[in-house]
Amino acid sequence: MSNQNILNQKITSPGEINFSDNDLAFKPYYTLGAACRFGAFADTKTPFSSPEFEGLCGKIAPAFQASIQRAWRIIAPEKQSLFGFIYAAVVEQIPENQVEEAVQASLATLQEFPIDIIKWPTDNRKRIDLDLDKAMLPSIQRSSRAIPRHQSAALRWCNDPFAFVGGTGMVEEDPTFFLSAFWLAAFHRFV
Repeated sequence: MSNQNILNQKITSPGEINFSDNDLAFKPYYTLGAACRFGAFADTKTPFSSPEFEGLCGKIAPAFQASIQRAWRIIAPEKQSLFGFIYAAVVEQIPENQVEEAVQASLATLQEFPIDIIKWPTDNRKRIDLDLDKAMLPSIQRSSRAIPRHQSAALRWCNDPFAFVGGTGMVEEDPTFFLSAFWLAAFHRFV
């Protein structure tokens, strides 16, 4: 049963969008990927803690890989660096260029972050270069593509990168969200 539960962890119904769910999904992917030696962790020389655990990892590997590939297809347009780096670190058996694309998109997002991490007021509703996401109408008005971080109030990985309006100028984020993505990328030599 647990193999089935991992397959559909990302809900795709428009009424169910909660960007913190991605955080709750991708961090365990990384932990499980490291523990079971998926992707970049496959070269680990230390033996598994037990044959039972090694067997369990072998048993869940197909469902794990199908799940992370499905989740990444859904959230890749969000351009959330941390999740792109996690995906690149633990995914297996896909064309190399897909991993490289995830890494490059994630690096580009990190590079566009403002030096100060203040949620300045932004209103992108009148921009002609941002199309309205018609699938979300009439209940939600948002962009059809992620708005670059230096032009938006969506700084943390759990914020909506498609939101036209946000920020007050009264909130300064702590840098942990940025640093966790940067150091994960450095650890895996993506930077």
